[in-house]
Amino acid sequence: MRLVRLALLGLPLVVALGCPEAPDAPAAAPRADEFRSAAVDTQLDEVTSALERRGFRVEGETFRGFLVEHGGDVHELRARGDGCYVLAASSSTALRELSLRIHDAEGAEVARSEEGVSALRWCPSRSGTYYLALDARGAGLYAVGAFRGPSGVSFALDELVRR
Repeated sequence: MRLVRLALLGLPLVVALGCPEAPDAPAAAPRADEFRSAAVDTQLDEVTSALERRGFRVEGETFRGFLVEHGGDVHELRARGDGCYVLAASSSTALRELSLRIHDAEGAEVARSEEGVSALRWCPSRSGTYYLALDARGAGLYAVGAFRGPSGVSFALDELVRR
């Protein structure tokens, strides 16, 4: 109790004399998903326009990051079972190949991109949480857009995503 009184009595003295301020903490380094590339964004904008012409619309936020050779990344994805999705990636030129896979909550793979195509089309059988897994050949920035749309529209995914 006496220690508390002394501490409280000393507080006005510290305030009156002034206390040197603690130095500001260094700014946190930016996260990989905060980096932007005009070239990557332009590629994804072109894919978005092409899919919107086919009746798809952007669903949720764009997934972004930086991958290294043979690296991978995973993003949580909410999906509804009453439609189809296209997930399409754009990347910096040093990221030579980016493969996409969808896994359900149990870890089972439910969809996969074709070799050499950074996009996949997927019609989930039920609503829920899924996981988008990305694998890289090369290194660089990426952006993946999720698009929801009709199930009866046919088009080649490799026409959407150019390398």
